[in-house]
Amino acid sequence: MKKTNKCIALLLTVVMLLGLVPMAFAEDGKVLARGDLNGISWTLTDNGVLTVSGNGPVVDKEEFEYDDEGEVVSSSKLDCIGWQIYAAFEEMTEGMRPAEVIDCRYNYVKELIIEEGITAIPDSEFDSLYPRTIVLPASLKSIEWSAFNASFADSLTVKNKELEINGAIHILGYQDGVKPYASLDKAKQAKINADVKSDKFSTKLNALYDMQTAYAIQKGLDAGMTKEDFLAYFNEAYGKSFTKLNQCIRNCLRRVNRLLETNYQSADEVLYVTEEFGSPEVMHIDALDEIINATYDSLLDEARLTTMDLGAAYSDTNMHAYQFLTIYAPEGSGAEEAAKITGVPFVATTKSTFFDKVRAFFEKIRAWFETTLSLLKLRLPQLDLPKVI
Repeated sequence: MKKTNKCIALLLTVVMLLGLVPMAFAEDGKVLARGDLNGISWTLTDNGVLTVSGNGPVVDKEEFEYDDEGEVVSSSKLDCIGWQIYAAFEEMTEGMRPAEVIDCRYNYVKELIIEEGITAIPDSEFDSLYPRTIVLPASLKSIEWSAFNASFADSLTVKNKELEINGAIHILGYQDGVKPYASLDKAKQAKINADVKSDKFSTKLNALYDMQTAYAIQKGLDAGMTKEDFLAYFNEAYGKSFTKLNQCIRNCLRRVNRLLETNYQSADEVLYVTEEFGSPEVMHIDALDEIINATYDSLLDEARLTTMDLGAAYSDTNMHAYQFLTIYAPEGSGAEEAAKITGVPFVATTKSTFFDKVRAFFEKIRAWFETTLSLLKLRLPQLDLPKVI
């Protein structure tokens, strides 16, 4: 009787576990944004999973400029999936404070999954994202420069043995002799702090550059903009309704003084006119160069972060690969070679997904359960079970 009760309890347990599986599969997250371009589609969920699907290469719309001999001299992307995703991010962060925007930038895409069917990724497609997990399919044959950003990734799964990395994936490094961060979270927070300071630094420069442009136009110099165009730009950028350049200059001067903790009374104290190579230009005071250099140096020292390229022929021996990234790929693949060059940990296998683990778990349950049922059938005649009326 006790053995029968154990079997019944086991049956109930298995039924309950199986009942939980659809719930686990259903928790894929709510879709926050989606888009498509040239037959390739993407979805972003509220749990930070970005999935790119379709058949064939991801192709961006580009515009090329040619010289007289027909050679390409420049190109610019008119549309790409990366921009679509960033547009969704900007809408998501509308109204946030700068520090919140930066924090969101490192968290809104936590997992990047390129599904089977995608064959090629162009340059810089996903370089503005900071996923913790990147999964590249067996169908993926080529990726261009800076196609992915693994600066804060802890795992990179490459399923195609023939995929050539060629320096196309950015990872994080640290300077030799400087203690690396103890965790990804600490490294991420350091980068966020550095970006907050960098944003403030950019605000200082923008105020100075805007004052320089208005000052140049006022002095009758070639500033690359007309008075009307500059006023339209300035009013839109700062929510003003100025009609005179002096108003813009005074506004910039107040911001410069506040940001640099100075007390300049006029633009002449901050800027001066010089003629070099026959073209009059407005130059910043030497102090500006000091501000630029000091700010960048301090950001570099505090963050201790340096981006390097996975698989590139990296010659500087004072740099080392970031310790938290692990590559999962077939033996003898380009990913394995890239790992050797940069010192990234390599595991010669394809990392199992959650669903693979769940499937394997229930396969074991099923096999064990079938064995138990077989044994039970053999023992049933020997059991002294009560008759059912």
